[in-house]
Amino acid sequence: MNTIDNFSNSSIDNILKFLPYFKDNDKPFYKIDKDDLFHPYVYSREVNKFLATIIKEEFTIVFDWTEWQEEAVKYFKEPELIDAADITTLRKLMTMFIRKERFCSGFINSVIDTGMILKILERLNTIKAEQ
Repeated sequence: MNTIDNFSNSSIDNILKFLPYFKDNDKPFYKIDKDDLFHPYVYSREVNKFLATIIKEEFTIVFDWTEWQEEAVKYFKEPELIDAADITTLRKLMTMFIRKERFCSGFINSVIDTGMILKILERLNTIKAEQ
């Protein structure tokens, strides 16, 4: 079985199936429910499927993401750093995004809008191609 950082190619392929979706900026990734004060961001079915796939394929990892946030800030300030990130960093970023959404509704929206999700998927695609 071909693997990258203990992931099968089929697991990575399942995640990368969403790359074309996030490349299309005309897609409605979310809508805002102004009547819901606590969780106003309603993500599209595809965004929810993507997040479920990230979890199902065990792309998220257990680590102290709150302690790692200072490191993560570098990727927000300079998103081009993602172009050289290793798979562990990509996993940490996705884990942090999902955890932060739990405490801050709309966080996933912000990383979609800034293109970070797309950059992570593109980098994952490059890593896979290099194997």
